[in-house]
Amino acid sequence: MYELILVDDQEITIQTLSTLYNWESYGFHLAAIFTDGEEARDYLTKHHVDLIVSDIRMPFFDGLDLAHFCHTNFPDSLFILLSAYRDFEYAQKAINYNVIRYLTKPLDFSLFEKTLISAFQKLEANSKQKNSQESSTAFRQHFLSFILGNDTFLGQTQQELSIELEKFQIDPTFLNNECASIIFQLDDFASYTSNVWKYGNDRLLNAISFLFPSDPGVFHFMLNSSFDIVEFLCFNIENNDDFTNKTQKSVKIFTQNLSEILHLELKDVSLRYAKSFTEIHALSHQNENAVFANSTIEKALAYIEDNFNRNLSLIEMAEYIHLHPTYFSNFFKQYTGINFSTYLKNIRINKALEYLRNTDLPVYTICELVGYKNTTRFYNLMRNEYHMSPSEYRTYWKEKGCLNE
Repeated sequence: MYELILVDDQEITIQTLSTLYNWESYGFHLAAIFTDGEEARDYLTKHHVDLIVSDIRMPFFDGLDLAHFCHTNFPDSLFILLSAYRDFEYAQKAINYNVIRYLTKPLDFSLFEKTLISAFQKLEANSKQKNSQESSTAFRQHFLSFILGNDTFLGQTQQELSIELEKFQIDPTFLNNECASIIFQLDDFASYTSNVWKYGNDRLLNAISFLFPSDPGVFHFMLNSSFDIVEFLCFNIENNDDFTNKTQKSVKIFTQNLSEILHLELKDVSLRYAKSFTEIHALSHQNENAVFANSTIEKALAYIEDNFNRNLSLIEMAEYIHLHPTYFSNFFKQYTGINFSTYLKNIRINKALEYLRNTDLPVYTICELVGYKNTTRFYNLMRNEYHMSPSEYRTYWKEKGCLNE
């Protein structure tokens, strides 16, 4: 089901359109209606919309303004423009803004119905094409992320690793070619996301990844991202002699793209070359980039501190940090000394002990406060860790005033 909004400053038009059609039968969900173009624009900054049906002439922020805004910020969204005027100059401009049809009022409802069907078909075709393009790249990215974060792959033979790579449509021969890790530190990122970029971190990361220039001889993808740090890996898939020049040129173009398109500046760039995939794998396990490591771990620990009291999973943590789950798991253990589940358990236990020492709250309430929905599990943990029940711990603490933990 695709999301649809209606925008027209004439309420009678809005009411007629909103009630005339069974939108779901055409594959659309009518998400909202607006009589003001500026209100529609504000809605679009917070909600994904696939199709906008809008009047072209409205005060302050008209349909063309809205179409141009969407074309610039949300290029996948489609437009149908309505007007009481046969203004072909407006229609000419609309062609550039992903407007699929320009209809005049009074509406020919049969033609409008055909336009809806056409819009649905176009969205379906775009979705299939996008999924097809993304799936191949996503498979490659996820698999490469996985093997970068998994030491067991270092012990595999070239043949074993090649078999795994071929499953993801990756030509295994490039593993012996030169590669590079490029780490970008963004300048004043917190201020940028608060005052300049208003469309969320996920969209920003997607925008950043698209701005890295493509080259037919280089396979690249964004491996890591955390706060103000993004890392790209580049592979010399054609084994060209000018790989170094290509990557340096890519850094220059990417820097310009960030500045000119996103108005985002860089604080620092770190570019490391390796002779093979095995070497870049080894480099990824070294603590050479303390800025990235510290930033990522600080972000992870802060998130755990804020969310330990609910059902927090490794997968959710990895998505929040924008790392593959396996890579995040190994990375977390490398920099904290313990795995994620143990760290989370320790946080919960310590918080529970604070409640037991400092409050008279029932044990079942404390369990809920620290993220344990099952009180039996909490009791078992207390027995294993302290050889006493929660109630015994509370009593012992009150009697002794302290506890040798």
